[in-house]
Amino acid sequence: MFGTSRIATNCLLLRRSLQFKTFDGSSNSCFNCLCGRKLHVPSRSILMLSSSNFGCGRRHVRTVEETSRKSLSTLTPSPEESLLLYRFKWIKHLRFISRVKILHVAVVSALTWPMSYWYSSGIISFPTLVCAIAGAAGTTAGLVALSFFFRRVVGEISFHEDSQSVIISSLTFWGNRRNRILPLSSLVPLCDSGIDVKNTFHRLELYDSKDVYLLNLRHCKIFDEAFFSVTGLHVDQTAATLRK
Repeated sequence: MFGTSRIATNCLLLRRSLQFKTFDGSSNSCFNCLCGRKLHVPSRSILMLSSSNFGCGRRHVRTVEETSRKSLSTLTPSPEESLLLYRFKWIKHLRFISRVKILHVAVVSALTWPMSYWYSSGIISFPTLVCAIAGAAGTTAGLVALSFFFRRVVGEISFHEDSQSVIISSLTFWGNRRNRILPLSSLVPLCDSGIDVKNTFHRLELYDSKDVYLLNLRHCKIFDEAFFSVTGLHVDQTAATLRK
């Protein structure tokens, strides 16, 4: 009873907040213009649904939930709705290397189990087993180091003008795309953090976080001049970097 009354109460409150003109103000009327069923109010003043109109209330709640999700999606900018400013040309190659390295670690680590069995059976010697375990450990350490570097490389930078937000796209540990939405004011300008034209990657720092991203200005494509104002980079510094 309390579950159905909660559905009906939420439906009533949400529909009132959305200011639907089909609601006539009475507490026992269904405010969906496509449905003529009634919400019954018992004498104990507990709003609940009968078995005949339970599906009606569930449909109302589902409609309100879909409307709420749509309204929230409009508040959160996406890369498709934003202006693309920057793209690193070799980001797909880094994703391929990251996934191949994960497969490499999985295969090498799986081989240590049968080699341990072969050692216990006397088929291989102890130095051979140690070399196999050391190779698996070294491969895992290489994966961790490469993943730490790949996750810091910026693949794309987009700018949402309405919300003044910057979307930084990078890779995850598994090689998937990760979009991080940041306010424009949280980015440290590149001219303030220091930029050296001799370096291949340049640090993109944040005010409210210790995370540091890496920008490559030699092997990139800049789609809009707003990139310079968003990242705080002077045009002459970019030209000097591209000439190197």
